Parts: sequence; C-alpha cells; structure tokens
Amino acid sequence: MVYLDVDMYQNLLALIDSYNREIAVPQQKVRIDRSIIQQGNAQVQLNCKVAHVGDQSYGKLPKDAIEDQILMEYEYLFSQIADYLPTALSLNSDFKNYLRLYGDKKAYELSDFMMMTLPSPRISYYQSSDYYEIQKGVTGYANEIIESLGFFPVRMQMEVLGEMETFSQAILFLGLIFDIIILLFVILSILLIYSLLMISVETKTFEFGVMRMVGLTKTGIINMIVIQSFMFVIPSVIFGFMLSVPTLDGIYSALFTSDMNVDAKPIPSEFAIIQALIVGLVIPLASSVAPIQSALKKNLNESLDIQRSKTQAIFVEILDSDKQNMSSYIVFGLVAVVYGLSIYYFLPLAMLSFNFALVLKIFFFILVGMLFGLSLLAFNLQRFLEIILVYVFFFWEKQSMRNMILKNLTAHKLRNKMTSIIYSLALGFIIFLIVSYNLQIKTTQLQSLQAEGSYLLLSTANQNLIKPDELEKVVMKNMDIIESFSFVTPDLRNVELASVTDIQASDHARINSLTASVFGIMPSQFESSLSDFMDVNYQSDSGLPLGEQLYSAKGSQ
Repeated sequence: MVYLDVDMYQNLLALIDSYNREIAVPQQKVRIDRSIIQQGNAQVQLNCKVAHVGDQSYGKLPKDAIEDQILMEYEYLFSQIADYLPTALSLNSDFKNYLRLYGDKKAYELSDFMMMTLPSPRISYYQSSDYYEIQKGVTGYANEIIESLGFFPVRMQMEVLGEMETFSQAILFLGLIFDIIILLFVILSILLIYSLLMISVETKTFEFGVMRMVGLTKTGIINMIVIQSFMFVIPSVIFGFMLSVPTLDGIYSALFTSDMNVDAKPIPSEFAIIQALIVGLVIPLASSVAPIQSALKKNLNESLDIQRSKTQAIFVEILDSDKQNMSSYIVFGLVAVVYGLSIYYFLPLAMLSFNFALVLKIFFFILVGMLFGLSLLAFNLQRFLEIILVYVFFFWEKQSMRNMILKNLTAHKLRNKMTSIIYSLALGFIIFLIVSYNLQIKTTQLQSLQAEGSYLLLSTANQNLIKPDELEKVVMKNMDIIESFSFVTPDLRNVELASVTDIQASDHARINSLTASVFGIMPSQFESSLSDFMDVNYQSDSGLPLGEQLYSAKGSQ
C-alpha cells in the first residue's frame, strides 16, 4: 500500500461546478460554494494498492525518471477520491455519492491532457531521411486528431518530432552520403563489368568469327554478351537479398530494445526491393553496350586473322566534314547547359526558402560533377604521369629501355583506360567517404558539446540531491586530474525557497521587457565551460577572468 498526497484544487472546483449544475439545482438541494476549497487546503490523500512494480520504461516514459513515475487507472480516479476528500467536502454525502456514481464519466469530461500514438507500424512515419517529409506525415495525422476534437482549443506537443529536428541536418547529410555511395557503387560496378566484358570480347574474337561463319547472327552475339553480363549480376542480387534479412535483424536488434515495443520487421520494403531489382537490371545492360558495339564492328576477316595482334597502337581516322556526326557533342552540351541552369536556379531558391533538403540535393549533384570532372582530369594527365613515373622508377635503365616501356604503355592505352578511370573513381570515393565520416563525427561531437557546455556535466532534477560542500571535498582531492570545476544553481524561479515566479528584464523606460533566467555561478564558471561557443559582447580590461569580473566592485554595480 502507498499513500499519495495530491493537490487537486482545479479538479475539485470543476467537480463542484458540475455537481451544482447536474444535481443540486435540478433536485433543489443545497449548492456547494466554491470558496469551500482554497489554494493549499485541496490536498487529497489517496490510499492505493500497488499492483506491479516495473523496472522498464516500455518506451513510454523517460528512462532517467522511471523511479519517479506512478501510474494509476484513470477511469476509477474520481470515484476513488470520494472516500478521501478534504474535510470541507467529506461531510457532504450527496457530493460523495455523486463522485461514486458519475466519477468514471467525469474523469473523461474533465481531462485536459491526452496522449496518442501513431498507427502501427509507427516506425514507418520516421523512416524517411528528409525531416520535412517526416514532419509532414506526423503533423498531418496530428491535425486530423485536432480537427476531430472540434471547437475546443488544443495544443499539440510532439516530443519525438522535436528531438528529430535537432538531428535533422545530420540525418539529411547522412542520406546525402549514402546516395553518393550508392551512385559510386553503381558506376564502379558498371565499369568493372564493362572491363571484364571487353576483355572477354577481345580474347574471343576468333571464336566469334567462327560462330559467325556457321550462321550466328548479330542478335545472337548481342544475346551472348547480355547473358554473360547478367551472369555477373544475378549471383550478387540473390546473395544480397539473402544477406539483407540477417543484416537488418542485427541492426534492428542493436538500435531497438524490447522495451521500445517497436514493430520493426527485418524485411526489405517494397521500394527497396524494386530499387535493388532496377539497379540489378540497369548495371548489366549499361555495361554491355560498349562491348556489343566492339564485337559488332569487327569484320569477319579481322576476326579470323590469327597472325596479327588484336592490340592496335596507332589509329588513323579520316573524317568527312559533310558526314560528321555531331549528335554526341549536342547531347553533352545540352546536358551541361541543363546542369548549370538547374544549379543556377534551384540553389538560390532553396536558400531563400530555407529548404535544407533541396540544398543538400543540389550539393549532391555538384559533388557528382566534381568527381566526374576530376576523373576526366586524371585521365588526361595519365600520359604525363606515366612519363614521370617511368623516369623516376627506371632511372638506372638505358634510354632505349625507357622508350620501349613508354611505347608499350601507349600501345595499351585504350585497354588501360578503364583501369585508370576505375582507379580514380575508387580513390575519390575512398577519400570522400573518409572526409565525410570525419566531418559527420566532428559535427555531432560539436553539437553535443554545444548543448552541454562542457566535457562533463552532472545534473539532477531534485535540488536536494547535490550537496556542493560535500562534493567539493571529493573534487579537491582529485585536482591533479581536474583542470577546473564549477557549481551552477537552478533557475531562480525553480528554487523552492526563493518564492520567485517570474523575472523580467527591461530598459529604463520599461517599454521593452524580456523574460530572464537568473542562475547562481562560481567565479570559475567560464574556466570550466567550453569557450568555443561563447560570444562575449563586452568585458572590462582589468585582466581578470570573466567569472571573477562579476565578483569585482565594478561587476557588482
């Protein structure tokens, strides 16, 4: 059994008004005067039986306040207090009977606080990497609740959404990083399969020639290359789907504990499955285009000629200006113009509308363009780097040997082209991933330090738990490992003994005023806190630390 001392001043006044309106006036009984209940003498001492003692929050209560929470069946609250009313009301038997008969109904009529949860599965509302999409879904459902409640003014508090807003920028940045990772993986996969197919086509030139002699058509060659490209992708798609379930199960078990009661199934969503299948279809088709063109443009005589090497170091191309194909140049120019105009228009629009998600998407395309441009730059500098590396690493060789190495590199330039592009993209991807990871970790660390103000912060909701005089003795014994420390009082309005309800700061004319918070600090406050996030508008030139200036004669004026 536990005894609860509850101040029910507002509830008792509402119950008295309800009793007078529904019982006393219609039945011509003595009305209860509201002045019978005063602030301070409306304490109700409930005698309750403990049904269960829990040690978990079950995702409904703050974990650091589990020991301070008492849950009671709401339906029977008012009928229960009928036996524990204050002395002024306990003598009125009609009022007590009224609570026993109608208490369960009045409990719902007089309720001014309602908790709600999103429809199951709740996690689906928070799966998007765009905070504005999450806000749109959650507030849309909340607005339906407010509209259903009718005319009554309702104030909605969405704590989870508010916490997510703090990390919304970090979530968007992580989403941007993952988008770039996926795109680079797709490009690298296309280039790798393309390189393997080109090697296969070049090494099987004679076999293709023989098959063409016995009746193999161009359609058959295309089907052979496409099927071979799909053979590289199909096993990875199958193993990817097989490994996705245990991987998601491991991630969900690490992120969501049993007390959260989150219904997270380790099964890829329909959108993820469709996206994976589309990527698995695009990669082999895109990578087989150039090998198909290379296989079809070889004539039968070249394919059956086994005396000459298929590697050609010198190409002579004669162009007819009247028949020159400009379509590739036109397409590239149009893509570049659309790319530039899109950034020129959408970037200022996103910044003026404070659409951070659109800004990150634009930066995503800028980074992709930079990566593409740097890869082309590395490819154009390949010959220059080859010459430098040959002279650096083969300086002891004769000039004839170095010339032979350079000529061999020139002869294999086309074959090594894909290798150099893949290497530059992979190297750029690794550098980008490392820089993004370090930047994200540093940003999260700075956000945490800015929120706390120091590397170590100890706080409590109960003012009587911390005793500075005793803690200071312990801290002083360990000053060899502590650089500085300080104590901070609660807000003066929250100090029980201060009896302060409001603090206003205004100018001399008292025209403009602001609500102020007053804290008591020690002279070492600014030495023990981080100065990286502190902006000081004015301080004296006394040479004293900022905290000690408050204790000087000038600082106390």
